[in-house]
Amino acid sequence: MNGMRTRSIGPSKGGNNMPENVDFASFVEKRVDNYQNLQQEVQEPWKRDHDVAMACFEAQELLIEGHQIYEAIHRYDEAWRLRIFRKQCDYDVATEYRLKAVLSRWYAVSLKLLQNFARLEAECRDRGFDVAHAGQLRRNIEECASMLTPSEQLFDTERFAALKDAAIDEHLAGGSVEIRRLSD
Repeated sequence: MNGMRTRSIGPSKGGNNMPENVDFASFVEKRVDNYQNLQQEVQEPWKRDHDVAMACFEAQELLIEGHQIYEAIHRYDEAWRLRIFRKQCDYDVATEYRLKAVLSRWYAVSLKLLQNFARLEAECRDRGFDVAHAGQLRRNIEECASMLTPSEQLFDTERFAALKDAAIDEHLAGGSVEIRRLSD
C-alpha cells in the first residue's frame, strides 16, 4: 500500500464511527477541516449578522418591487377600464384574460415572498430595516385575492344578510344618524 497506513475498524467498545477500510489520515483530515470551519464560524460572529442584514436588505427590495408591480398592474387595469367606459376603446376578452393571468402570477409570487419573509421579519425589524413594505404588500395581496375571487363567492348572501342584520340592529339601538340632506 502506498506507504499510508490503512486501518480496518470493526465494532469497538469505544464507539468509533469510522467506516471499515478507510484511510485513517483522510478521515482525520476531513474531520479536522470540518472542525476548523466550525471554529472559524465561532470566531467570526459578524458573519451571521452580515448574512442576516444582507437577507433583510434583499427582502426589503423585493417587498418594494412587489408593491410597485402591483400598483403598475392596478393602474393599467384602471386606465383600460376607464377607456372602455369613455368609449375610447372596445372591451377585449384577451386583454381581460392577460390582466387576470398576470395578476394571478403576481399573487402567487407575492404569497411565497411573504411566507419566506415571515421568518426574517422580526430580525429585520430589530436591525432597523423598514418592514412597513411587508404590511403594504399584505394589503395588496388581500385586495388582489378579492379581485381574483369569483363574484358568486365574493358576494356571499349569508355574509351580506348578517351585515344587513347587524346594521339594522345598530340603527335600532341609536347607532346611526339620519341624513335628510347631503349638506347635513
